[in-house]
Amino acid sequence: MPIIHTGHARPIGVLKGRAVVTTDALVAGVHFFESTDPYRLGHKAVAVNLSDLAAMGAVPVELSMLVDLTHQDNAWSEQLLAGAAVLAKAHSSRLVHSIARAQRLRLSVQALGDLRDGNALTRSGAAIGDQIMVTGTLGDAAGALRLMQTGVFDRSQPTHASLAARLEMPIPRVAAGLLLAGRASAGLDLSDGLLGDAAHLLGPMAPGIHLHAEQLPLSSALLDVFGRQRGEELALTGGDDYELCITAPPQHTDRLMAELHHQGTPATIVGEVTKSHGIKLLSGSEELPIVGGYQHFGSDA
Repeated sequence: MPIIHTGHARPIGVLKGRAVVTTDALVAGVHFFESTDPYRLGHKAVAVNLSDLAAMGAVPVELSMLVDLTHQDNAWSEQLLAGAAVLAKAHSSRLVHSIARAQRLRLSVQALGDLRDGNALTRSGAAIGDQIMVTGTLGDAAGALRLMQTGVFDRSQPTHASLAARLEMPIPRVAAGLLLAGRASAGLDLSDGLLGDAAHLLGPMAPGIHLHAEQLPLSSALLDVFGRQRGEELALTGGDDYELCITAPPQHTDRLMAELHHQGTPATIVGEVTKSHGIKLLSGSEELPIVGGYQHFGSDA
């Protein structure tokens, strides 16, 4: 059974066959705050890898987790593994793990998936005229990170807690990926912001992309805390959404969105693939300047 490996949450395709593998690592101070609740951290380590499988339209089969601990005790590691195990079980995946001591807290996960009926979502299938859709809402995780970085985060506030849940416990869109496999023309998951990740859809058959700022799906919590303009910026350039971004011919998008909605996964059209080269951000008929993409929050977190 052929297997293809992908690195750092970047599925790049599949070989002939049914098996896909993805690997990713979360490092303290780079991808998460060391003070993050261990249960939530375990959930996220599994979620980002399940999101990779979702982006390929694969059924999760097994996850392997290597945990490098520094000073954390048994109670901490038990909570970490509990968070990982609960999410793995929710997706009928076997979880195996090992724990070691190291100089830096690090979680490395490898996820094995199976392509149902051999159909796979890839990044290279978009074509001129396709519409671009995203699941869920965008920018929440980046909003939570911004609050934490600026020292104004207050978990007792419902809006702050809602944003934090999106950062610390993202929802992998596995069921949506399975529904879209073999039907959407291209797909990927959003880990580095819509602007940065959408660029991976560009190619000879999809030379350009138009994104419409006013169509970006923003949560009420993000709007309450940051307002529309700042919320759009976070949605476009923030990371850790782990929503799916997919393309499909316009004659199919209404049906796909209806089926996703029936499944419990909201989806929104945010742009289209065009003949023009590169990515353009529009507000109505006005072209907006492109701001920078997502950057990890650094070692001083």
